[in-house]
Amino acid sequence: MKKFIVGWLVLLVLVGCGTPKDHINNKEAATIEGYVTATQESRFLVVSNEPVPSNDSNTQFVDALWVTTTKTLEIGDYVKVWADTIDESYPGQTNTEKIEVLPSTVKSTLSPKDIIIHVAKKLEHNPIITNINYDPKKKEWILNYFPRTQGTDQLVKLTIQDQQPIE
Repeated sequence: MKKFIVGWLVLLVLVGCGTPKDHINNKEAATIEGYVTATQESRFLVVSNEPVPSNDSNTQFVDALWVTTTKTLEIGDYVKVWADTIDESYPGQTNTEKIEVLPSTVKSTLSPKDIIIHVAKKLEHNPIITNINYDPKKKEWILNYFPRTQGTDQLVKLTIQDQQPIE
């Protein structure tokens, strides 16, 4: 009976020491993927382009992360960021292990970069801009942003016509 219990304990310890497949895959997955919406010296605010509902069904949460890197980024760049340690604040803060700038595939008069720069200039400090999409049939850009007014946690929808100059 003792051997049986010891055998199970050894097996339990060995299983517990293994690395789950999900942990390995998470190391390969980007920490955040989104648009650069603000810059401050060598750090950049990366905002996820896909907000998620929070526990309160009336609000949405948008993942945002201040990323410190030696790489040169610009407002409007779409990036994937890999990081290990993130300071728990909102937006979070991290140094990057790896960062990749992804090219835009949108066929329009304006680029996502044009839209983000235009909206960021009109919004308050460090804008949380998300859900940036182009509707080619209507020839318009649709996005959401947080207005940053006290007590407001609702995303505001904004539509911009795909034309030069931006109105």
